[in-house]
Amino acid sequence: MPRGARKRVSGPLEAIVGPEEPNGAGEAGPKPAGTEGETVSERLTRKQLKEDRFLRAVQVSLAYARDNVAVVVLGAVAFILLVTLAVRIAGSAAGIDRGSRVNVEAQRALVAARDELALARLESGAAALEEVRRRHKRSQAAREATFILANTYYESGDYERARETYEAFLANPLHDDLLRDGARLGIASSREEMGDLSGALTAYQAVWTDGGQPASRADAALGAARCARAQNRPEEARGFYQAVIDTFPSSPEAAEARFQLLQLGLPEPPASPGS
Repeated sequence: MPRGARKRVSGPLEAIVGPEEPNGAGEAGPKPAGTEGETVSERLTRKQLKEDRFLRAVQVSLAYARDNVAVVVLGAVAFILLVTLAVRIAGSAAGIDRGSRVNVEAQRALVAARDELALARLESGAAALEEVRRRHKRSQAAREATFILANTYYESGDYERARETYEAFLANPLHDDLLRDGARLGIASSREEMGDLSGALTAYQAVWTDGGQPASRADAALGAARCARAQNRPEEARGFYQAVIDTFPSSPEAAEARFQLLQLGLPEPPASPGS
């Protein structure tokens, strides 16, 4: 090692401040970091000053709180009220009833009931759906359970209870045209299955007139035509079939209507010129 050279020592201190390098005067010294020319001691001093200022600010705040307890308490209460109001407004905008929260228990019970039905356990599934309706009357889960329960009664052949349950659903339906139409068609079908052909035809005709979905309207017209034929009113049935063909000419229901007209021996009238 050349005479006069300093032995370079590495270690934890070097890992913090960096290796020593010649400074502008030709002498060894720490490598500048942060502000040009700033040493480790200067950085520590500046950090201590910041901490001291923070501590002084905390002390001043605590002193103010001790001397003005009423003001601090009132401010905290006002802040809590503002947060509570904001949460309620957000809940209303999201469609949540005031003072309520998402009913996780109701949703879990509904899922469990659906699982029973998926396993073809109609009796236990229906009982579980009834329990959801009973325990969570004003929840969305209860309305969904009512619609599914009506379908379950219909599939099991209990048409009177199906009709009653569909009507209960329509008294407080979900905001869905398909489900509302489905419930109305369920009532008509239940009446048809019970032999109330006149009542069924009227119910089908109502859905045909003002149903929310094209497929529901076409299905209702076919049901009305079926009830008319069962009452030996072929011309009335033909009118419903023809209405489906004219309104939804490319639909599967229109194809069914054409077939039923052939079954009746009443072919579809020829198209007018230019159509």
